Amino acid sequence: MTNLLSTVQTESFFNDPYALLLFILLDIFLAAVLVIVAYRPFFKYALDFLCGLFLCVITLPVWLTVAVVSKIYILRTNRFQSVFTARFVAGKNGKPIALHSFTVLDSLDKQPTKFGNFLRKTGIEHLPIIFDLLLLKVSVVGVKPLLLSDEKFVSEEDYARFSVRPGLLNPLLLEESTHECTYEDMFHSDIRYVHQYGFFKDVQIFFMLFIRKIRGEKGDIFGETAKKDYAQVLVERGEISQEDTAEAQLQVDTFMEELKSPQEEEEEDWNAYEDYEDDEEE
Repeated sequence: MTNLLSTVQTESFFNDPYALLLFILLDIFLAAVLVIVAYRPFFKYALDFLCGLFLCVITLPVWLTVAVVSKIYILRTNRFQSVFTARFVAGKNGKPIALHSFTVLDSLDKQPTKFGNFLRKTGIEHLPIIFDLLLLKVSVVGVKPLLLSDEKFVSEEDYARFSVRPGLLNPLLLEESTHECTYEDMFHSDIRYVHQYGFFKDVQIFFMLFIRKIRGEKGDIFGETAKKDYAQVLVERGEISQEDTAEAQLQVDTFMEELKSPQEEEEEDWNAYEDYEDDEEE
């Protein structure tokens, strides 16, 4: 009798539209609380993965088109070494990570090809970074990526910025400044983000991108951080020397050489041999 009464009460509860709406709203509230509380250790990674997966799927036709055209160019001219180009930046905790883009520069004269110019002007050049987002090497929202050679000159005070992953969007979008943004401004913004970031902060940064687009504001909000490398700025200020930057770049080059696979080394040797043969024939 008790079980029958309980079943009748349950059915009447779900047949009541107001009770059902209350039940749904309660579920949504509890889910939102869970996301907010566990955002840093889990849900930020989960949302980054889902965003990367979604973007990979919807941009797949563009990926395939660019890859095919680039491969045809490689076969016809042999002036691209690869469809993709990687640049190494300092990731979370300063760990080196490779961020990928489509190759736009001719391997001989180091100038953009016609197709490369198109990729650069349309922004398609950086589309492969979506794959890095899918692999969780970067986040949708995080600090601005710094080159490995620049990371070596970041002070201990500002090094805390590397406690989070680099992002496609960074906290500078929230800054309202009357002067050109400097690297010091960026580092201060990064440190504040490291201490304050959470679900609402990331949502605020994400929507600020669209607000600035609507206002018609362009990339000048990033100041010198968008125009020059950090090491170059320090050299111009006289805080480090050209020898310091050369030494830092040498360390990066050594690291990249160690990452090369035997197959890549064989390809480089073969290309060098072909160049030598061509010179002999001439």
